[in-house]
Amino acid sequence: MPDAYSSSDTSSGLPFGTTYPAGGSASAAGAVPFLALLWPLLGPSLPLLGGSVRVLLDRAHPVWQVNLGPPQRAAYLIVESSLSHAADLAAGTAVANVRLVAAGGRSGGWTLRAGNETGEWAARRPDVARAASLPSPPAWSSWVAGDFFGQLYRSRWRLPWSGPFELLRVELAPGLPPDTALALHALELER
Repeated sequence: MPDAYSSSDTSSGLPFGTTYPAGGSASAAGAVPFLALLWPLLGPSLPLLGGSVRVLLDRAHPVWQVNLGPPQRAAYLIVESSLSHAADLAAGTAVANVRLVAAGGRSGGWTLRAGNETGEWAARRPDVARAASLPSPPAWSSWVAGDFFGQLYRSRWRLPWSGPFELLRVELAPGLPPDTALALHALELER
């Protein structure tokens, strides 16, 4: 795929797998309707994005959405993410708007905030740690990224109603610095 980001480029904040810009690959979204049919057999969560596929939201690709196939009921939405070039953001800065759309058009949304639900992937790199304004939340997981540990953050939102949901949309917040990007590592609905 010509517009895929390199998985070996640690400056993108991505530990492994293939990352596509938000307007790029539809292959991850293509699996969701199939998985939705199997959800009763898979357990308590329905993966909407994950495995070796990541999505990068940036100024050139500010929106990613996925059709959930057959409408799905859920109690929680889980987002695993990291920011790049975000160490100068103030804590609480809105970085993305997350919206679930239910059958009939009803929707609910949440704001993903720097320092609360997500943080700088390179927060533990010595030069970033010394100069960062943004205090990152505790990491959900870490990986070796050269001579420091990269950070991945996880947030879990209780949904205001159980759906059934048809669409998930994530949009980068307006007004961020031009180089700031949000990597979506995993998204899932949980019963």
